[in-house]
Amino acid sequence: MLINSFVNLINHEIINKNSIENMITMLRKITSRAVKNDEFIESCINKILNNVEKYNKTSTYLPIYIDENNKWRMNLFLWNPKSENQPHLHNTWSVSGIVYNKMFIKIYKNDDHKLIVSHHIYAQEGDTGYLIPPCIHALGNPDENNYSITLHIFSDSEQKNDRNGDTVWLGDNDPRDGINHYALSIRGLIICNLLIDRIKNTSKFSILERIFKLGTPAIKLNSYKKMINIDPMKSKKYRLEIESSLDGELKQKLIKINNKIYGIYPIDFKLQGGGK
Repeated sequence: MLINSFVNLINHEIINKNSIENMITMLRKITSRAVKNDEFIESCINKILNNVEKYNKTSTYLPIYIDENNKWRMNLFLWNPKSENQPHLHNTWSVSGIVYNKMFIKIYKNDDHKLIVSHHIYAQEGDTGYLIPPCIHALGNPDENNYSITLHIFSDSEQKNDRNGDTVWLGDNDPRDGINHYALSIRGLIICNLLIDRIKNTSKFSILERIFKLGTPAIKLNSYKKMINIDPMKSKKYRLEIESSLDGELKQKLIKINNKIYGIYPIDFKLQGGGK
């Protein structure tokens, strides 16, 4: 399932809905298939890389997909270990799925003007869910050490001028204040590096090359490690660039490993550190 096929399925349900409840049930089924589909994941990776390349020209980082005709958008979000967002509610419907690792969802009730957690939902990779307003909630990544990635489909208000109110943040901070498009583009590359292992075909190496060229030193290192494991000789042309981008002990360790890989005999490539 490519993104275009996913979009067509979503739009079919939106256009032909007989009720919000039935429509969103079908959207959840479509999303459940998508988050488990490696072809869909690969098309998302390529779309993110396209958006990062556009960001480098425009300084604006866009969601994976925006449908102006049928008023919805899709994006992948990266969650740091032990991170959680503020309580909020959507004034429009939404569908979400866990693409990588796990998440928790807190559902709140308003008790005498105080927000109280009424229950928790724990979701694993591949799980999906939906929200019909009003529902106050917060999401988080419970993992101590690893990122999580979620897919979200948000419906938009009919009028563009109303869309700033589609999500109401009830905590102290509004994530929409001071959006850092550079940081979003870097987090997009981290998503690509995390999801690349879902790709099993011959395009994997060329996608890693794209990530390498666009990434920070830490992202380049992670991509280089993956490329080495696929084809050390094709990776050799990136050797000097990755070595020059690092410093200190990590750089010296990489130089020694590269000398052995491209020297007398090959070795297992085991280099720790460097982030995602």
